[in-house]
Amino acid sequence: MMDQRSSSQPIELSFSSPAQLSSYDFRPATEEDKTKRVLYFGSPEFSLPPLRLLHEQGYKLVGVVTQPDRPVGRKQVLTPTPTKALAEDLGLNVYQWAKLNEDGVREELEALKPDLIVTSAYGNLLPKWLLDLPTFGPLNIHPSLLPNWRGASPIASSLLAGDRETALSIIKMGVGLDDGDIVASCRYPISDEEDQESLSRELAELSAELLLAILPYWYAGELKLTKQSEAEATYAKKLTREDGLLDFQHSARANFNRVRALYPWPGAYTYYDGKRYKVYRAHVEDKAHSHKPGEVVRADDRLLVACSDGLLSLDLIQGPNGKKVAGSDCYHNFAPGNCFGSNQL
Repeated sequence: MMDQRSSSQPIELSFSSPAQLSSYDFRPATEEDKTKRVLYFGSPEFSLPPLRLLHEQGYKLVGVVTQPDRPVGRKQVLTPTPTKALAEDLGLNVYQWAKLNEDGVREELEALKPDLIVTSAYGNLLPKWLLDLPTFGPLNIHPSLLPNWRGASPIASSLLAGDRETALSIIKMGVGLDDGDIVASCRYPISDEEDQESLSRELAELSAELLLAILPYWYAGELKLTKQSEAEATYAKKLTREDGLLDFQHSARANFNRVRALYPWPGAYTYYDGKRYKVYRAHVEDKAHSHKPGEVVRADDRLLVACSDGLLSLDLIQGPNGKKVAGSDCYHNFAPGNCFGSNQL
């Protein structure tokens, strides 16, 4: 990271770790900074920390745009997004549209006269007229080491790929998918203990810290913008339930990554004796073996399944009875020599 606050050169805010970010001597926001009109776009839990911190720090939030309420669960109860729930608790004006090209949307948002737009996992691309609306442009929070993993599922995709490092990036939004110039970033190490849920939570908190730290510099026009390399870009597709199917023809490490990448949604699963089992927790045992992929190697105090390379321990599973149990507590349901299968029906 370049510290150029004493010069007239643009400041590059690229941090190698959360510790470096926390130790940086940022300039505090002025009262003028906090009077600028911020329009916030977000939907899931990931979107909450920046919104909450903007409100706590006294920034002028003129509105919150989020996805419409949708049916959730077996009973299909109409449920607001977490961002809507928080915004209403904070007494903020909430706007919900399925698409931003609906009649009346432009007029309503233009009437808010935003100086800045901040988006975090909102769920839709913003049209060009909206990108051009705020004086200080639109900033997008994206949880990946851009240009890696642009798109809908950057955290899960990073875990699926076995990445040892990711990042929280803030970009100036363009018309393309997460392809804008990088305004600031902070790298974040990925340990084997991380899953999609925990990593999302950590990066969400990091996003709030980084956003609030850079806003005084952004408003002052002091930040260096870094263009992304299109040649190095990779993309994270939208996940489906089918993505959770474990394949023991692959390595134990690859299956372990799938389990943690897809927890809690859409969830990893496999089949045994024609029955579907969800897998919530697993770990790798790097042992050479001569068993065929999917074969139950051990079913006692551990439930070990052979993969093409190594063994996968199924630590927490859920069978047809709907109860989550430790693999070691339901070993009697599985027999060594029998097989889990990726395509048993």
